[in-house]
Amino acid sequence: MATFGKRAVRSFMPEQHQAFFEQLSFVVAGSVDENADVWVSIISGQSGFLSALTPTSFIQFLFEKFEVKK
Repeated sequence: MATFGKRAVRSFMPEQHQAFFEQLSFVVAGSVDENADVWVSIISGQSGFLSALTPTSFIQFLFEKFEVKK
């Protein structure tokens, strides 16, 4: 996997990937906290709620109201 990952994971998003993310209606976000616990969330909205600011920036979430569904 390490060999494949070095070829497949880039430090930037090509233009077609930026356009793809902007069409999504949801994204899966994950992180690891200070206790090494893994957290995963599905964040949804209308198509266009995500925006790739630059080829190397993280994705900005654009929304007026954010609700956590339990």
